[in-house]
Amino acid sequence: MRKFIGKMLLAFVPFMLYLLLFLLFEPHNYFGIKPERTGAWSQPLATAREFMRNPSTNIILGDSRWYRLDLDQIEDLTGDRYAMLATGGQGINLSRELYDWVQKIQATDKLVIGASFFQMHSTNNSPSAGPVLYIAEHPLDYLVTRDYCIDAFVSLQQYVNNCKQGDFSLLSVWKPQENVKPATPEILEEYVNTIILPTVKQYQVGQTQIDDICYMVEDVQRRGGNSLVVYPPVHTSIWDLAIEPMDIEPQFEVYKVPIANKTLCYDFEWRNSFSEQNHWYADGFHFRLDNALEQFTYAVFTGESDSLKILGPTNAP
Repeated sequence: MRKFIGKMLLAFVPFMLYLLLFLLFEPHNYFGIKPERTGAWSQPLATAREFMRNPSTNIILGDSRWYRLDLDQIEDLTGDRYAMLATGGQGINLSRELYDWVQKIQATDKLVIGASFFQMHSTNNSPSAGPVLYIAEHPLDYLVTRDYCIDAFVSLQQYVNNCKQGDFSLLSVWKPQENVKPATPEILEEYVNTIILPTVKQYQVGQTQIDDICYMVEDVQRRGGNSLVVYPPVHTSIWDLAIEPMDIEPQFEVYKVPIANKTLCYDFEWRNSFSEQNHWYADGFHFRLDNALEQFTYAVFTGESDSLKILGPTNAP
């Protein structure tokens, strides 16, 4: 009997070793045992798992310009704790999908949606998060799904390489977010040419995008909650090299007018002081992790800024 038990325990050693390595090196912080905002924390799986651990009636949806916001600063400004459901490259269709998923866990009282001309383009749609949300709800599947096993193995390989160079810190592979240097003119121009222009060629506002935003704000309001849509600023290089040459600005009204008929909107999507601060930007879209992000957060959650145009009825969160 003892031999049998010994053999059984021995048989479990490879699995336990795999489980330990997987938990250490999987990049999505699935079980919440790693520091916040490390690894692939801005991806839908990590975002969904964080919400499941810490659900809130107040949520923020949006793309990569939003997930860097400091939730502690927002709580200081508003007295409310928000859950961050913004993800990298989040199209409006994915905002809607995540919103619907959240309602199954916790009904939303205060909703902030980040939207922009880039996201409102009719062809800008994210892949469905359905498979990812399934994995978020089924931990055992996560442990044995091939793609996530590969993610963990790649992180392990990186850690081994780092150890060979004398860096034994797990933070080196958990990858906490870091600040970057201000964008140079060359970086700004390259960003427009490689990211913005290929996406917004033959620009046309999508009715589906408008409908999805209107659905979300109406759903919150129907339950007596508050909603806010925010159009963030972009650097002047995007105005100079994309918006104005392609005559996109006149189409802004196509989505801003119907959405403003449904909810309060904070509009930074025009040439203003936020657009002109070269040292604030990592590229044409994204603020650096410094005073710029703090000032933008303050403007959004207080409604106080010279760069802010207020549209629609006043029902801010």
